Amino acid sequence: MTSDNQNTPKILLTRPQAQSEQFAKMCRDATGATPVISPLIWIETLPIPPIDTRFKGVIFTSVNGVNACPPANIRAYCVGDKTMRVAQDAGFDAVSAGGNAGDLVELILGQTKGPLIHVRGEHVRGDIATVLTQRGVPIQPVTAYRQTPRPLTKQARNLLEGYETVILPLFSPRTAKLFVAEMGNACAPIHIIAISDAVAQVVSGLENMTVTVADAPNADATLQAIKRHYDA
Repeated sequence: MTSDNQNTPKILLTRPQAQSEQFAKMCRDATGATPVISPLIWIETLPIPPIDTRFKGVIFTSVNGVNACPPANIRAYCVGDKTMRVAQDAGFDAVSAGGNAGDLVELILGQTKGPLIHVRGEHVRGDIATVLTQRGVPIQPVTAYRQTPRPLTKQARNLLEGYETVILPLFSPRTAKLFVAEMGNACAPIHIIAISDAVAQVVSGLENMTVTVADAPNADATLQAIKRHYDA
């Protein structure tokens, strides 16, 4: 099966541009298909000062946070393996919670009393800072980037309003909500690969759509779910 066959699914990526480009390469290597990229969020980095020496570590819940943070020789507590690798490349002493925010909280509680700084976006799901502070680890949130909504491109709309199956991985509840708001006259059969149950809940029950939840809340498991559906 090749991506040139008109009967094969199309893959639509809606992550921010840099993440979509990286994931598109992974999709090409895994399936041979060239995904259509239509970011639903634009990342705008905000200036933040260097990390004060009173902090015992930094929390990263996304790669965007790492990219927005001045490098520091300090422990970094990362939500997932990809974020950890990027943080390590940036010079941080990084560890990973494996992709789950709850596991990240427990990882931090088992290793430090803080205080820590949470380098985050303007929009976050959950409130790690409040949970950790209530459990005895003081957290200082710092907004390091904005996530500005963007409309779907014409090419993406043409896919969604066509007849070929579209495989759509979704990586956050907010992106899922933005997609639902942008669907318009979508009539193509759409198979959503949700990175988590929280994402799946946003899109469950929509017409012309089926939903698969990845085996783990990370990009590798999402890619494997895409490949299985593409090959099928």
